[in-house]
Amino acid sequence: MKLSRREFTATTGLAGLGLFGAGALGTGAFGLTAAPAVAADPTDPEVVRFTSQDPAIRYLGQPVNSQIGARSPRVGQEDGRWVEYQVFKGSANTDLPGTFAVTDIETGELVRSIKLPTAEACFDLTVATDGKVYLPSYFDYHLWRYDPATKAIDDLGPINDDAVRDYAFGAGYGPNGIAFLGTYSESRLHRVDPSGVITNLGTVDPDEDYIHFVCWDPESDAVFCATGGKQARVWRVADLGAGERTMIIDGSVVPQLQGTQFLGMLDCVEGRLVMRSDGRLIVTDLDGNIEYYDETEKVLTGYHVVPTRDRSGFIFSRSGGALGKYDFATASHIQVAGTVRGYVCHAVETAENLIMGSDSGGPFTVNYVTGERTERSVAFRQPTLIQKIFPGPGATMYASGYMSGFAKINTDGGEPNHTVNMGQFESWMVRDGLMYLAGYGHSKFYSYDPNQPEVKPRQLYTSADHEFDRPFAMAYNPDRDEVYVGSVPGYGRYQGGISVYDFATGEVEFFGAEIAQDQGVISAAYNPHDELVYFGTTIDGGMGNDPTSITTEGQVVVFDPATRQVVRRFVPVAGRQGVTGLLVDPDGSVWGVAEELLIRIDPQGEVHVYGAVSRRYPAPPEFIWAWAYLNWSSRDGMIYGSARGTMFRIDPATKEVTNIATDGASWSSVDAAGDVYFAYRTHCFRYLVPYAPSGEPTDASKCAAIRAFNEGRSLRFPADYPQRWRRVYEVLQERVAAGQGDRLEQALCAVDG
Repeated sequence: MKLSRREFTATTGLAGLGLFGAGALGTGAFGLTAAPAVAADPTDPEVVRFTSQDPAIRYLGQPVNSQIGARSPRVGQEDGRWVEYQVFKGSANTDLPGTFAVTDIETGELVRSIKLPTAEACFDLTVATDGKVYLPSYFDYHLWRYDPATKAIDDLGPINDDAVRDYAFGAGYGPNGIAFLGTYSESRLHRVDPSGVITNLGTVDPDEDYIHFVCWDPESDAVFCATGGKQARVWRVADLGAGERTMIIDGSVVPQLQGTQFLGMLDCVEGRLVMRSDGRLIVTDLDGNIEYYDETEKVLTGYHVVPTRDRSGFIFSRSGGALGKYDFATASHIQVAGTVRGYVCHAVETAENLIMGSDSGGPFTVNYVTGERTERSVAFRQPTLIQKIFPGPGATMYASGYMSGFAKINTDGGEPNHTVNMGQFESWMVRDGLMYLAGYGHSKFYSYDPNQPEVKPRQLYTSADHEFDRPFAMAYNPDRDEVYVGSVPGYGRYQGGISVYDFATGEVEFFGAEIAQDQGVISAAYNPHDELVYFGTTIDGGMGNDPTSITTEGQVVVFDPATRQVVRRFVPVAGRQGVTGLLVDPDGSVWGVAEELLIRIDPQGEVHVYGAVSRRYPAPPEFIWAWAYLNWSSRDGMIYGSARGTMFRIDPATKEVTNIATDGASWSSVDAAGDVYFAYRTHCFRYLVPYAPSGEPTDASKCAAIRAFNEGRSLRFPADYPQRWRRVYEVLQERVAAGQGDRLEQALCAVDG
């Protein structure tokens, strides 16, 4: 899994305000789609690249249709009305790329939208003092600028021509139309002049890779940056980012920041810095001296506070959507009237006591004295990158989106089902008709009722206190009615591990170094034959680490759930960095992939190493976690898998690996009937497993063959299958192709029913 496909948290800067002109570019042909976009076009080149490889590959459309915006929209004015600026995630270099949208806050009307052709999305955006909107995008690493006077968007080019990647996690504004960008890696700060020239001002924090928030103080012309990854800090950079760098806030100043990887907010208001860390409100002066901090209260939510028009303080969102007001004179806060949906993303006080902005549900207005409020929603969804494919109860299949979205796949193709705008889910299990999902971040564990598709999954626990982050592995033990969730560590950490959830009691246990010191867990399988759990590990830690790992070889760890002890730990193949795709076959052998090599652990515990299913891992600084996925097909007894863009079949008897789909096929999974599903970007495909006869033809096997041919399946014979038996099925296949399928099925399958 590439670094460039990872999600990050980023939102910064308190936007400037202005009164702008009218006009439009891109409305109509370039407009937003209010309803889910199907685009199930079999002639789409992204579809044909797979359906042309094998006639058994069927296109199922784009199942996940989400609304994924930058973490915090921005507020501005156009034509005398207050608007929300947002960028919605799409699929770069397609008909549905990242899309910039302008929405009227009071009416919810979509004023205009413009596509960013090469962009996937933006983590953050900002409005400069001249009203222009700056949109740093990924994975093209470009900067776009929207001019509200002309209603045009310009591509200003790469953020940094000299860097392979420059992810802008934070964006803020400065004086005279200047904008600032804080980027990964090497915590670089960039200044953007109104002319469009981007200047790399260099690294802010030599120990960290990330700048998540940027803000500016107009009196001192200092720029403040929230860096992190391993340890959250705030830096003051003089002379509009070009001057001396001084670390002013860390865990020694604010105890809450000790061991904290990132701040959740950084705003500059009336000569003060306002921060959020784990719900705690922190207010300091511009040198980092504390004005307000109460480690016992968790009161602050959201990504920005709202400065009051009289400059006496700021309004902020509290837990549960209530509003609070902080008073500078008394360094205290009170609850005020009004509520928002969830939390405030960004807002302004446009008239006395009246706030207009965006909360976690969309545009809103609220009077914080009377409590009167309005709320609007932005009607927008479009196909979302598929992150995983999961079997559900019965014959159902589900897809998880990146970074959000969870939907039941229409296995016949056609119009997609409802998408739950939540995720991203990385692993799953089914129990008593319910699905249990583990999602990024903090390796949260959820329950989901497929019979209530519009009800969001319910969180059962989080692994935040144990610093687990991405839950790539899950295995269910029906004998003990408990589930094992394996995770890689959080940002700046090397220690991953597992959580064990007991369904009977609701209790959860966590194991870290006991499983594998300084490694993460990326695959898991429960073996009912020996009643042990097998885990595969990776050497790579969480993002933000340099080096990416401090161990050298991936392991298989065998865990006894009865004693909660590791009974065996070993490196299956020397020099390989991860063990993925663990799978138990009907005979009790455990299969997996050690980096690129297929392995099998037989019931006696002996390790067998076979050929490659993919190429080896890329070199650092890329982080490689989940890599290969293996699935057992009940239809033909074969193992189907995917790794590094190739979907393949493994014959357990001969260990032969046969590629079925290349050029990007990912996230393979198998349904209850044994057919194989895979994805490419937003698209989902189903591979109809061929009919594979065994033994001498019988009436029952011929009936099964006819039904398979009527479904459009092909034939695949074992290598030593006799020619005279082959001919029996070949004749049946020819007759079905000639239009006799229904008649043959009625005749040969009558007894079978």
